[in-house]
Formats: sequence, C-alpha cells, structure tokens
Amino acid sequence: MNIFSLPIIEIALSLIISWALFAIFCSLLQETMVQLKNERGRFFKKQLLRQFQDAPNQINWAALLYTHPAFDLLSRAYNKPPSEISAKIFSEALVEVVANAHTVQSKKLDTELINSLTLPHYENKLLNDFSLATKVLLPSELVALLNSSLNKAEIRAGSTNNRSEEKVYTHLVEEISDWYNQLSSRTTVWYRKLTKRRLFFLGLILSVVLNINSIALFKYFSANPAARTALIAYYEKNKDQLEAMAQKYDQSSGPHDSMTLKEIRKDVLLLKTNIDSLVDANEIPIGWKSHPKKVSAHINSWWENILNGMLYLIGFVLTAFAASAGAPFWFELLKKAYTLKK
Repeated sequence: MNIFSLPIIEIALSLIISWALFAIFCSLLQETMVQLKNERGRFFKKQLLRQFQDAPNQINWAALLYTHPAFDLLSRAYNKPPSEISAKIFSEALVEVVANAHTVQSKKLDTELINSLTLPHYENKLLNDFSLATKVLLPSELVALLNSSLNKAEIRAGSTNNRSEEKVYTHLVEEISDWYNQLSSRTTVWYRKLTKRRLFFLGLILSVVLNINSIALFKYFSANPAARTALIAYYEKNKDQLEAMAQKYDQSSGPHDSMTLKEIRKDVLLLKTNIDSLVDANEIPIGWKSHPKKVSAHINSWWENILNGMLYLIGFVLTAFAASAGAPFWFELLKKAYTLKK
C-alpha cells in the first residue's frame, strides 16, 4: 500500500507546501527591507563596535577600522558599511590601525618609557609599532588578544636569531584572522536569531492581512482532494525552481550584496503570480474578501464564537511559526518525505 495516497498524508504534504511557499514570500519581503536599509552591513558594524570598545584605553578600535582605506573601498556608500569583510583584510587593517594609533605614536616620544621596555627590534616599522602597542596600551581584553597573537606569531616564525620578519607578520595576520572568523561565526548566529524573530512577526502580520490561516487550510485540504492533488502536482513540477529560490533567499546563508532590488522584485512577482493562480484555480481560502467570516445570529453561541476566534488566532500563529522556520526547512522536509516515497 502506498502511504502517500492516504488522505492524511496528502493533507500534511499540502499544508507543508503551503507553508514553504509562504515562507519564501516572507523571505523575499524580508530581503527587500534588508537591501533597502543595508541592514547586514549595519548589523555587522554594530557588533564590531560593541566587541571592540576598549574602555581602559578609551578607544573604539572598530570605529578606527571603518576609517581605514581597505574598509572604505568595500563600502558602497559612506552610510552603507560592507556586510562582508575578509579575514585577511580585517586583520591587516587592524594591525595598521593599532600600530598607527595616536596613543601608541605619542608614547614613542617618551624616551624613558621606551628604554624601560624590553621589546624585540624589528626593522619593519609596522611590526615595531605594533609590538610597542601591546606593551604601552593599558591592559584590556583586546590588548591581551593582540599580545597573545603576536607572541604566537613570533613562536611560529622560529627562534629569535633566524626569525623572519615576513613570517612574523604573516603568522600575526593568521592568528588575528582565526579569532575574527570565530567572531564572524558568532555574529552570523546572532543575525539568524534576529531574522527568525523578524520573520515570525512579518509572517504574523501577513497572515492576518492576507488571511492565511493554517487551521482553515487544514480543514479545506481535508474536504477538497482536488485542491490537494493540484498543490502537490504544482510542487512536483516546480520543486527544483522553488528549492533554488528558497536557498537564494535563505536569511542564514550569509550576505547577499550581489543581489539587486530589481532581481528581488522579479522573483516576488513570479512567486505571487504562481500563488495567485493556485489560489484562484482551486478556491483555496486565502484572502478576506472571497471568504467573509460568518457570524452566528444565535445569542447562545457566544462561547462557540470565542472558541472559533481562538482557533483562528492559533491558525495565524502557526502560519507565523512556519515563516520563521524558513523555506529551506520545509523544502528539506519535503525532500526527505519524497525520498521515502521512492
């Protein structure tokens, strides 16, 4: 017996496909807002400013980093910070910013202080000033990180007698890059959590405005086998295209700076046209005008009306949760289900 021919399985598949399509639509709208506001770049900058606030030295190193030419060249505009900065560019810029900081350069004029410090002498001015910075700056978490990175780089470069300054610099950049990659990973996790919350509220608003109610859809698919068949057939015919679109607008997959608003608008119109065709052809209960709410005329049915209202609210919340899960989650679930079908 083919379990996929069972009504309950068809109903479940139809509901999941509906959630997947709604989740894509929400992701498209979310991406539009992100692009308009350059939110990823702003979010990343905000996190760097928070992480690089060096209170003991009264310096925000991230603020200095964003004035560095390497960062400035990556920005699309003065008010649109880059959302993706390579570890190498970040590390090299940080070394320069620390070494050339006004606080560090001013300390070089204090001959008594310099003579009291035991510092390795580098012919390379950048390395020399960076090494000085790790000694003259007041103790802080960031200074400890810089000092640790330099010590590890010097150890990796070999003994003092035959140590190559080029190797020290290369290893220093690598050490800072490793830390930066870990910070980037944490930032990605924070951004995913923020996006999930936003998708939930966006999904809740859209579900109410467009009357996309999961409980109502479940009831409709239960009573309309033809609608189930049509929706499943649509998915099977277009699954590759839909899965590609879901991955393209996956909010957790990283920056989308190469994507244009024109491209997003094109995808929104394409998806909307397909969904409208499905809804109209199968009379799926989406939208308020075509499916007005019937109010009971019996005074004694107030309790029943309250229960129906609560169910309707739960239906909207379920739809919002479907949006927050993300389209890739639902398409992966469908893919696994169809793997069992083969």
